[in-house]
Amino acid sequence: MSTPGGGAEDSVPAKRGRGRPKGSKNGPSAGAVGRPRKDGRPPGNAQNKSKKQQAPAKSRNSNQQQATIQANDTQTRAGTSSNTLDTSNDASEVGEGSSALEAELGTLNSTGLSTTTPDIDDRVQAESAERPPQAFSCGMFAILCCHLINTNYGNVVESGSGSNWSPPHGRGLGNATKGQQTPAFVDEDEDDENVDYVVGGDLAEDEERGEFQSVPDDDDSRSGNVVDADTSRQKRASLPSWLLQNYADMRERLVSEIAKNVSQRPTCYDRGTFFDDASRAAVKGGTQYLSAKGWPEYPRRVVDLEECIFIVGYRYVCPNTECRKTFLSWSPALISALPRSLAVHFTHHLTHRSGLSDRVVSLMRSCFQRGVGPGPFAEMIQTQHIRHYEQLHLQYLETILIRSQSSSGHLLAKFPPFGLFDDVDGYAGFVPSPAYFRQFYVNYIASHASELDQHMAMLSATLIQVDHSFKVIRHLGKVSGETVFAGGLHTSVNEFVEIRSMVLTPSKAHSQFMPALCGISKSLEMYGHKPIGAVMTDMPRIDKPELEKMLPSLLTDVVPVPDITVFPQLTVPEDWNVTQLGSRYQVNTRLNTIMNSLVDNREFVVAMDMEWPVDTQNGIQGSVALISIAFNHEIFLIPLHQYWQNEGLPNTLLAFLRSPQILKVGVKINADFKRLSKDCKFTEKDQAFAGAIELGHLAKEKNLTAHAGIGLADLTSLILRRFLPKDPSIRVSTAWDNSELSETQKSYAALDVFATWEVFHGLSATSASGSVVTRDTPGGTAVSLLSSDRSRIVANGFVTPDQPKTLNGVNVTKTRLVVTVTSVVVPAHLVSRDLIQANQATPLSSFPSPPFTLVCKLKHLSISHTDTSHPTAPRPHAQSSPGPHPDIVIYSSDHANESTTSNDGPNSEAERWYNKADLVDDDDEDPAAAVADESAATYAVLLGAIAQSLDTRTSNSGLKRSGVFGDIWHLMHQFSISMQHGLRRPFARALRDAFFLYDEEDKAEIEAFLATKGVKWDYMLQYHPHWLFQRVKRYVPPPEDLLPRVTQVIQAFGPLKDAKTGTPLFNEKCWDIAKNALENIRRGYYSDPPGVTLYYPRKRDKFGLQRYRCCRGTPGIEGGVHQNIIRWFGSFNASPDFALELLRDYALYHNLKVGTYNRTGVPYMGSFDIWTRNQISQLLDSLSTRFSSNVPNFGPGGWVNGNNFARSTEVFGILPISGDFCTRLGMLVYHPEFAREFKIRHQYLALRQNTRVAILPIHTPDERGLFKLLLANPDGPFSGRTEPNWMDVAAQWNNHANGLTIFYKLPEHLKSYWKKWQENANEKNSISINRATFDNIVRSLSLPQSSIPHVMSGQPQSVRDQIDPSTEIPTTIVEPWKITQYLGRHSLQQSTVHFHYGERPPPPSRLDKGKKRAAAENVDEDNHGPIIKISTRKARTCPKCHRAGCDGAFRSRPCST
Repeated sequence: MSTPGGGAEDSVPAKRGRGRPKGSKNGPSAGAVGRPRKDGRPPGNAQNKSKKQQAPAKSRNSNQQQATIQANDTQTRAGTSSNTLDTSNDASEVGEGSSALEAELGTLNSTGLSTTTPDIDDRVQAESAERPPQAFSCGMFAILCCHLINTNYGNVVESGSGSNWSPPHGRGLGNATKGQQTPAFVDEDEDDENVDYVVGGDLAEDEERGEFQSVPDDDDSRSGNVVDADTSRQKRASLPSWLLQNYADMRERLVSEIAKNVSQRPTCYDRGTFFDDASRAAVKGGTQYLSAKGWPEYPRRVVDLEECIFIVGYRYVCPNTECRKTFLSWSPALISALPRSLAVHFTHHLTHRSGLSDRVVSLMRSCFQRGVGPGPFAEMIQTQHIRHYEQLHLQYLETILIRSQSSSGHLLAKFPPFGLFDDVDGYAGFVPSPAYFRQFYVNYIASHASELDQHMAMLSATLIQVDHSFKVIRHLGKVSGETVFAGGLHTSVNEFVEIRSMVLTPSKAHSQFMPALCGISKSLEMYGHKPIGAVMTDMPRIDKPELEKMLPSLLTDVVPVPDITVFPQLTVPEDWNVTQLGSRYQVNTRLNTIMNSLVDNREFVVAMDMEWPVDTQNGIQGSVALISIAFNHEIFLIPLHQYWQNEGLPNTLLAFLRSPQILKVGVKINADFKRLSKDCKFTEKDQAFAGAIELGHLAKEKNLTAHAGIGLADLTSLILRRFLPKDPSIRVSTAWDNSELSETQKSYAALDVFATWEVFHGLSATSASGSVVTRDTPGGTAVSLLSSDRSRIVANGFVTPDQPKTLNGVNVTKTRLVVTVTSVVVPAHLVSRDLIQANQATPLSSFPSPPFTLVCKLKHLSISHTDTSHPTAPRPHAQSSPGPHPDIVIYSSDHANESTTSNDGPNSEAERWYNKADLVDDDDEDPAAAVADESAATYAVLLGAIAQSLDTRTSNSGLKRSGVFGDIWHLMHQFSISMQHGLRRPFARALRDAFFLYDEEDKAEIEAFLATKGVKWDYMLQYHPHWLFQRVKRYVPPPEDLLPRVTQVIQAFGPLKDAKTGTPLFNEKCWDIAKNALENIRRGYYSDPPGVTLYYPRKRDKFGLQRYRCCRGTPGIEGGVHQNIIRWFGSFNASPDFALELLRDYALYHNLKVGTYNRTGVPYMGSFDIWTRNQISQLLDSLSTRFSSNVPNFGPGGWVNGNNFARSTEVFGILPISGDFCTRLGMLVYHPEFAREFKIRHQYLALRQNTRVAILPIHTPDERGLFKLLLANPDGPFSGRTEPNWMDVAAQWNNHANGLTIFYKLPEHLKSYWKKWQENANEKNSISINRATFDNIVRSLSLPQSSIPHVMSGQPQSVRDQIDPSTEIPTTIVEPWKITQYLGRHSLQQSTVHFHYGERPPPPSRLDKGKKRAAAENVDEDNHGPIIKISTRKARTCPKCHRAGCDGAFRSRPCST
């Protein structure tokens, strides 16, 4: 029977030695009974003693003390047993020297691979009586010669041994003093807050990282592991002090066995283990056999689940004179040279000086993926080790008790105490620190990163859901408490909710995560999958341009919804030439040609426009990237990217811009000149740019607009009667800073500057009309109706000749005029309520078709310079061009209302106002009984015109309007509706029903089923909607049908008041959100994509009804991925490298579990070691003809081995920064020699980011000091009047980066820190302004030093110290032989008494069968024993005198009378 420590009880009795009393047999004190020795010690076995002097004193799995002293006194041992081999897989053969290895060449094929059999175990057990009980296990690999030192101290109570030796114990995880068991990773003085980044780094963690260097081929070539004569070597206090001596004994015994055995191998090898030859390719080619070079100086410790294992092996040397390199038998180079069939049995994972068993690694990986971090895991392993130690301690004490109670126990010597867990001179228990486990996990997952990433890259994806999470980065990937990845975690999943990409981004810019999606597209093509047909995102309008650029397949068969306009689109005529000037020579040549047109100091005009990059996520703007110039049928595009990096703008361009004779017309051209001057870093001494003419001011002077800030698109519609498209994805983009402009960008810039040229000439040709309309303006004069702010024309007409006093109940006062409207430009324009008889603001679209009369205010009229008979488009009316104006409902390019933050799941009801909207509550108000708010009703009427903006008569519902689609639930979340409003849930249900329509077949099937149960559809929809939605497919109609449905719901519910508070359901912000939401609906962003599958069947329920899984929207990422990451890894406080490997491992776990179930409907039943599964698959493929059938889950159609395909180029986790971006910010690429020589910090991040120094936020004192210097520099970037150019600030900062105290920065990092600095500065300034009040508060709260009482602090005490010693039961130390004598005497005395007074059982012969059965049945069931009956027999009397006291009562005596 195997003992808990790994030993086994011997079934063969040991040979009796001399001096043992006859008949003592093999009792508990066998081998310890005999004549007393003269030295006073108990007698011992001379034979065993002599063997003890030759052999080491160790057993299986180090760091555990076996206390199992066998009851039959056969010495316990833990030799090579099946348990040992199963645990450590250390079975092979080797001889000593190269001759032994050469003799074994070719033996593998003839002998084969054999494992230890029960027969071997029997022989091992039979030899244990003759072998010293403390022995090393000798199971080895052939060239490894790896022995497991099994340190189960089986004979710590060896009767023949003296008391000088004590049981070995060991240091655990810390330098705990004697009597304590404090692990090293439990810092007794640890603070609640991690301030290492303030007071200094964690040296212990740096030491742990040093442990994860590459495993050396020979440990002896480096520093020693334990005590060594060479004091220069570092001592490892965690190793037991007795290890070297026992290890030396082990080597001596093995050498002796090799010399004595005929096979010239260790005895354990002869019992049957694995063997092979060791060969190594020489430098000059051929085969070079390694020579044995004795034993290594130290064994290798490996930590197992409840104990430690020490590996013993040979040292080898390469005989080649050009090499002479030494190897240990566990060297990775030697293991890799072994045949795979042999190497797979060495499952330990070694680090530089230590290692973990495969079971610990597997358990650690599973724990980490279930939220058990390194700290709790280290405590768990320590608990198992200490538990095993305590079990051995208990066995030790129980065995001592048995021996002490034996008849010869009083003759035994004093037993040594078992000792402590962390005594280096004894048990030497050891458990690695949490930092070790953490870094081991990082290196372990990183070593398999290629296969993990390949598994993800080979997944299909016809539908992609993308989402950002900014909550994950609050918990993961921090450095010194600062978030490294401020851009969040960007995740993409496919239609089966399998993770296809996961990227941690330093900023929110699209360029930080879009390359990952581009990599998906390449992988799909590479592995023969279908291209991506649709993308689901939370921000469709913002993400659409970049997504379509990275994924061209999204544009397949897409027919975009056209912009709404009554004017034809403006285009550049064919006789105009568009030329890009890409060099200084071209710029100088062309501009000199224009300047040569200057004749006699005459002025001439050119149109000019400028573009620069803008990041919509953080608002950071770059330098001017493009200058567009239009002149005499020529358009010149001048990119400035190359000039900012070199010597600045060309001199000819500067002269052109500074010339006052060249008039540069444009919209907000003065602001453009100021920006360009700032980018050129001009000072007041430099000549300013001149000749600017503002088109807005020119239009205002002609009374065409009330504001000079009118935009170019509005001027184009006002002057040219043309539509100028202003695609926000092009206009506001970071792509303007690219080194190469796209054709779309060139066309956009050319059209803008051409529009500027044409508007200027249109304004120049305008006569002096446009004067203000008065009451004296003659009838028939053409006028234009302007918006309330006079920024644009909303309608055209003429002054009605007859001016009545009233018109339709509206008074025509001195400030009003009746106008006949002939054309409507902006149908959504609201006519103020005081001009309408119904006293309610009404849009122009609600009036009859033109012409119609209207009372207008004089301040809103202007004499028109155009023909009012210009034809208008047929109804419904539409707007001319987009622009940020409140009258324009759905055409604004402003994305302010489209949320740019991620919603990581419903954490509270405040975040999800539509939560539980499907459930009917008695508190819900009846919308029919609600009263509308008058002011809110105005917005509702305004939205009513939107439904008419789409001509449904000519629409085609089968067209694919977009390849990018939004999440409907995210759209609903954008409405900021109060949770206390009574109409919240009714509105949510109505909006839900407006979006979703039910599949008629599914609905009919469910209604038929519900009818059999006596339940109606409406009832289930009200009280159990989720049950229906799982069984009924739904679809979202095309935009032509969806827009009026949603508009109707918003228009009806928005103005309704709450019954208690009286507040309307929609506030002003909600109405603004509704405008943008309806525009997105009109563009088809929320309709179901044609031809894309959104529903997949699941298992049928118990009623046989089909259930479905829907992949519409992004909830699969928010709830199925990001929330799991936060819940499981949020408490880890993981560093960037740890966070990345956690996410990589989680992605594999998620894909195998979730993906397998969603694809097949069957749970995943395999391991997560895909490298092992890949190897199995590869072997099964090569051995397919050797099997009668394919192995399930591995054969054709089963497991896909990623190693059989070319590696994907996808990047997981941290994307490298592009070269152009690094150049613009002054960053250099990664250089390994620089990192090694300067020992830069965060080298891992620098390597992944491909930058010379890691990109990190401001977090060190030196960085904060540098920022203050930049602020204080009078000529620095912060010396201007406005916010600095953060691109320039970042480039200047990066010149100071050294990788130790100062690191690279992105513009986002500097801007974010600047905002924090401003907040702190504002706090200080506020205190300074109110210094008197602040000082008074400080004085009032301050107390005299003498009045402050002393704060007491107590000393902690253990429970043992707190217990009153007087209550403890006193114990007296008595000699063992006295105890035995006392117990024997007392037992004899009590036996005599009970024999004399106790009831004597009658002879068996006097009981007949019936009485025996009655006696057997006479049992007390409750007490589980026989019922003791009190005898009722009368006293014996004399037959003569009948007296009880007479002697005659006994027949042998006469009567006394």
